[in-house]
Amino acid sequence: NSSMKVFTLQIPFTYPAVYQQTVDGITVYSLHLTFGLLVLDELVPFSHTAYLEALVEDLVPPSVSGGCDNTNFYILVKYGTKGYSFQTMVGPSFLTPTLAQ
Repeated sequence: NSSMKVFTLQIPFTYPAVYQQTVDGITVYSLHLTFGLLVLDELVPFSHTAYLEALVEDLVPPSVSGGCDNTNFYILVKYGTKGYSFQTMVGPSFLTPTLAQ
């Protein structure tokens, strides 16, 4: 249809008019919009409202940190938001409670 017009509007999540709320590891970004348009030839004003919402899962990757002294290694594993979905290796062996002792 030759009378149809399409446009794209990009608004960053950090824009002040974007409302942000985090619940249970999900961040909800929402925005209320009012488009003000003008119908040409007759110059008739026209408006259209819209509500946009984006749900984004907050992901925290796993991390491993640690140190040692003269006799021991100290390892701290933080599993992140996906839980225990990986295995830690020390050299060629999987880190188990027995190996950790």
